[in-house]
Amino acid sequence: MEVVSVVYRSIEGDPRESADVTVWDDGRYIRIAFIDEEDGSKVREEYYEVIGDNIERLKQYEGETLLSKTPDYQEQMGEEL
Repeated sequence: MEVVSVVYRSIEGDPRESADVTVWDDGRYIRIAFIDEEDGSKVREEYYEVIGDNIERLKQYEGETLLSKTPDYQEQMGEEL
């Protein structure tokens, strides 16, 4: 899940420790939801599509259509589910 580190370089520490990561279609689509460590609420949620060497942010409604699919990989607060 190197994409988390690439997309959020400005976050101190390991950003995966305060995020939920979901991957579909062999890594083509990625959802990153950042969690407030104090109260556990979702602060921000973004969806990405990996096309070749590029990572493009999807519009929220485009990403939300992925939620009905079975993910290939899920991680919560740095731990694989």
